[in-house]
Amino acid sequence: MPVRKPTIGSVSTGTLRQPDLIEAFADELAAIDLGDDASAIVERANEWLIAQAAIQADGYEPESDAAHTDEANELILALSDALNERAPPYCVFGCHEGDGADFGFWPDLDQIADLIPISDPGDPRPSEDHSFTNDHGNVTVYAADGTVLLELV
Repeated sequence: MPVRKPTIGSVSTGTLRQPDLIEAFADELAAIDLGDDASAIVERANEWLIAQAAIQADGYEPESDAAHTDEANELILALSDALNERAPPYCVFGCHEGDGADFGFWPDLDQIADLIPISDPGDPRPSEDHSFTNDHGNVTVYAADGTVLLELV
């Protein structure tokens, strides 16, 4: 799978089932970063999913087992943390504010609101990250060097 940059939007929607979240989060992590720490978490997720499938093939429902559920929750948290560390600038990984079963990368509006606002992108730029909001409400976040980090339309 080719490595790509994470993008704003959903990674998993419409489910809170642990196996579904683990699979979606592990797939996303593998797609955006193949670093050693990410690979170890993805490998652990894949091992868990394989074990889950084998257990279910034997007719056992592991979701009813508290220890299995705790293990899955820990894995979901580890995957979420790894994805959050790789979120685009001024974004976070988590559930959508309006839908608790929609997980993905979302703009961190509090972090963006704390940036220095500029009135015109052509003006001399501040020596730190800053933002510009146009008359339509679109927001552009700039790095100190003027590079566009994030555009919210």
